[in-house]
Amino acid sequence: MEANGSAVEQRIFFLDLPSECIVEVLGSLSASELATAAQCCKALASLCNADSLWRSLCVKERHGAHLDFTQRLGRFCHPCARPLPGAEAESGQTSSPCHDAEGPPVAPPESGWRAVYRRSKESMASTICVDTGRGYAKYGMADGAPAKIQICEPRAEASQQTLYTHVFRRLGLKRPQLAQMALIVAEPFRLAAHEHARELEAWRFETQKRILQAYKLHRLCIVDSASLCLFANKRTSGVVVNIGFALTFVVPVVRGHIVRRAVRTVRIGGAALTQFYSSILDRLGVEPSANSSLPHITAARNLKEVSCEAWPTTLEEHLGHSPFALSQLLTRDDAPVFSTTVDDEEIRLGWERFLPAELLFAPSAAGIGGGGIQHAVLAAVEAAAADEACDGVSGLKKQLLGRVVLSGGSAQMPKLPERLQFEIKTLLARQLGSQLNVKVMPSLEGDHTTWFGASVLAGTSTFAEHWCVHAPTAPNLSGLDDGKHELSSPDDDDDDDEEDEEEDDDDGNGQGDEEGEERDGEADGNQDAAGGDDEVEKESDTGVGAGDDGGVEDSHAAGGGDGDGEGGGGNSESAGGAAPVPTMRARCQTGVGGTAAARAALADELD
Repeated sequence: MEANGSAVEQRIFFLDLPSECIVEVLGSLSASELATAAQCCKALASLCNADSLWRSLCVKERHGAHLDFTQRLGRFCHPCARPLPGAEAESGQTSSPCHDAEGPPVAPPESGWRAVYRRSKESMASTICVDTGRGYAKYGMADGAPAKIQICEPRAEASQQTLYTHVFRRLGLKRPQLAQMALIVAEPFRLAAHEHARELEAWRFETQKRILQAYKLHRLCIVDSASLCLFANKRTSGVVVNIGFALTFVVPVVRGHIVRRAVRTVRIGGAALTQFYSSILDRLGVEPSANSSLPHITAARNLKEVSCEAWPTTLEEHLGHSPFALSQLLTRDDAPVFSTTVDDEEIRLGWERFLPAELLFAPSAAGIGGGGIQHAVLAAVEAAAADEACDGVSGLKKQLLGRVVLSGGSAQMPKLPERLQFEIKTLLARQLGSQLNVKVMPSLEGDHTTWFGASVLAGTSTFAEHWCVHAPTAPNLSGLDDGKHELSSPDDDDDDDEEDEEEDDDDGNGQGDEEGEERDGEADGNQDAAGGDDEVEKESDTGVGAGDDGGVEDSHAAGGGDGDGEGGGGNSESAGGAAPVPTMRARCQTGVGGTAAARAALADELD
């Protein structure tokens, strides 16, 4: 205090504050702002490198609540996690991966959270994620948002043969950039069961050749869709229920390994639900496409997606009669009414909008053979618990029932998770007298569960070293038919918007008329290859194995192995071994797909 009473000006410098306060203030900065602040002085640089700051940035900008999960996932003992020689030393990881990727918060890595942030950022910025369906494929950079490409007819934007070309083109990637990129591909759900092990190995090998040799990407990671669905929910064990286009797959996964002999299939999917709903709308005189150019089945599907939901308990018990007794149901006056506008016309719907979901739980009531999805879940859990490969896993049944994950377009129906949970609990009490806890997790918004799981995987700081391959790995077909079970079999994804399976038409479900039905697509692919002038496209159509990915799927499907086939004269694999995939030159010479001009153009390119 000076003599005249005026206050003495006192300056407090930022660095004079307690370090905890400084770190708290620095926590509001972004990564680039922290890097700038660190250049001011050595003392501030030391504080800007605080592990707590970079862990917080990992949470806010990269991983969110998945941070600890992704750190464990980087060294996870998954069949697709195969470290490259020398990768352990380079990344500072031990050669013995952990057995699970779930648990309490992880300790800071030796290299610090800043290194984790940098490595995961670089990985996500250079990794493309593709969830390949047969109707719609989801794609996008791992650090961005997913988009869709329609690959089913009518109005297909791409075919199975040209899918990756369109993905790379839409992402604005040229051939030189692809050489620096990694790609995560989700395997189809239909290959999850043990009887498809040979086709699975062949499919993986052909996909590796196509991506690494034809498109010349730097790295490739192929992971089963069931594991990816679980990764999106921060789980490595659970039961994935994928409601596909024509089939529903129930896939139990234990610590990232599919229990292949426990996979169950329900012969009903989105196509049957749409056809059933369309027939009800016809009976009611509702014409959802009266004022539009959309096919009737497409308009019915669109109306199903916005109006249908699941009743939280058994609808038959609530109504007092079978919900499929339409003459009684449609005359009731106690229905919860739903109104929507289609092409400026108001449509009011009642009890009928609950029937598609009801079909999933009681298909026999509508004349479709087999049990509902709740029976398939319990059967899969029982089979997994009894499988010799799961010996030593304590409390497995309880663990799986507490982690049921939905995926697929039809899994988006409101209240479907609650209904499936109710049905499983009721079935447990009735058959086993058990009161085990059951938890069903909903499909992520927009049916991107599988894609988001791939994005989570790309964010692991050891993704490049521990999960990717740089060259095709020859398929190991020995021992696949000896009756022994392999935990490490991969899977696949059969989204509801997507795959067409003509074989399901044999059940009388009428799926062949579904708007989302996939056609062979070979003609479109070859036409595109002949006429395209894009550098990436030419690379894909003339490279090794171009189009083989679709060919392997089709050849097996035609054999009817999994009830998920395309129909038509493909080569059956039942005679033993994977069906040979015709080369591009053979396709040209034998006239498989495309016009004569397209085939000639392809032959010229090969020369």
